[in-house]
Amino acid sequence: MMSRVERNPTALIAFLCAHVLLAILVRVQPAIATGHAILIFMLVVWGVLRWRPLGLAFLAAYIAGTDVMWRMMHAQVPWESSKYLVAVLCLGGILRMGRRARWHLLALVYFVALLPSIAVVARDFQGGLSELAQPLSFNLSGPLALFASVWFFSQLRLTRPEVRALMVSVIAPIITIATIALIATREARQLTFTDESSAATSGGFGPNQVSLVLGLGALLALLLAVDPQLKPWRRWSAFGIVLFFGVQSALTFSRGGVYSFASAFIPAGFLFWWDRSSRRWVTVLTAVLVTVAIMVVIPRLDEFTGGEFSTRFADTNPGHRSEIVREDLRLWGEHPILGLGPGGARLQRRGPSTIAHTEYSRLLSEHGVFGLIALVALLTICVKQLTRRQPTQERALRIAFLFWSMASMFHVGMRIAAVSLVFGWGCARALLSRDRITPVSDPGRDVFRGTGAPLYEDWAASASEAERR
Repeated sequence: MMSRVERNPTALIAFLCAHVLLAILVRVQPAIATGHAILIFMLVVWGVLRWRPLGLAFLAAYIAGTDVMWRMMHAQVPWESSKYLVAVLCLGGILRMGRRARWHLLALVYFVALLPSIAVVARDFQGGLSELAQPLSFNLSGPLALFASVWFFSQLRLTRPEVRALMVSVIAPIITIATIALIATREARQLTFTDESSAATSGGFGPNQVSLVLGLGALLALLLAVDPQLKPWRRWSAFGIVLFFGVQSALTFSRGGVYSFASAFIPAGFLFWWDRSSRRWVTVLTAVLVTVAIMVVIPRLDEFTGGEFSTRFADTNPGHRSEIVREDLRLWGEHPILGLGPGGARLQRRGPSTIAHTEYSRLLSEHGVFGLIALVALLTICVKQLTRRQPTQERALRIAFLFWSMASMFHVGMRIAAVSLVFGWGCARALLSRDRITPVSDPGRDVFRGTGAPLYEDWAASASEAERR
């Protein structure tokens, strides 16, 4: 499926160009975004019933890249639907594995620890069930998707082409988002740049989410570009996408996308440099990227914004986020055991902004000591993944995925599905696996029938041998 698209140059170019066309169409007729979402919903149902888990992984990646577009164009779908769809696809993949799927206990601890505080919200809430469901969905859908993603991908050995295809599955819909933002910027009649983020250059939607997803696209495209096995035309095409996404992310004047990008690629880049096969391209592309940014991009953006661009990104003030974190810590001190429940802290925070942007402090204020347990479980997952024995390139990819997700939780929380899904990528059983995994059939029934390349091995028979390789 996506693996075949990624390997076929004509299909790959057509797939990416189709998303440029999609951006133009949804700008002309926003209802097309709803039709696009309905089509994806139908694919989810069909995929869970018929596809192999690799196909489910690709579809989950595509949804994680496209949910911001649905929100930008006001698609008539539930606000948190992308996170639930990612969770459904990942849990559907687990069900397809049957008894061969292993529990991921730390991910389970992370999610279960967030459930006791629901009792606080249910006890204090005065409205109906639909009103009660809203704060629970807003605050727990992201953790649910993260739990499902970690559990699902921790079962998988992904080959290099499959990892590339996952990245392309996310990049394609982000091209639509970047194109929408570009069109909106060009069509804006009076652009005024200040020291605040700009909705006009973000396609009329929240700059923090648009900036973050564009930064993710730039990160994934750059990870593709430094792949030593990539063909030259693909490498430089990917690098062009990096520049496109990077400029559009910066123009939102929301610094989070650039910061998350840098937080992920800088440590991953150092590891790529230590790998002999990757050293050449990570050195060349990093040098070109820095040179183009300093000599061309930043001066042009300063000229376009009347000098406000440099002023904005030179400002390291976190804004209201630091105040919200302090309020969360105060509320945790007042409610240390169960916290205020999912969404409960919003009503108790003092200050001009009361919506949580930092997932770590939200866990403490709204889930109390159980939120601390969830936070420890999350950090332990990261440490275990980064300290395991693995090739240098694989470790670099894990760092990029995990660091991007963890950095994003600092300033956007878990508002978009990509934060949860990319964290799950960092927990894959193997990345860049050289083994072609053979699917296993139950007696009388092929549980992995459908489309997609083989993903699984018979763990009972060959897991130890695969680990030795």
